[in-house]
Amino acid sequence: MEKMPVNGLTLARAYVQPQVYAGRWDDMEGLRRGTIFPELYSPYVPSEYIVEGVGGRVP
Repeated sequence: MEKMPVNGLTLARAYVQPQVYAGRWDDMEGLRRGTIFPELYSPYVPSEYIVEGVGGRVP
């Protein structure tokens, strides 16, 4: 496989939101929510729209 140069391109960039410690949930609540830190909790909310060509149709 031939390698291609990527001069001048940004391949990826990480974004880390500023965090302020605001306490923590107990262990069991942390297991339910996926984190013990309330400021990091951001549940997934599915969209009612599906992008065409990615698993379905657009309603």
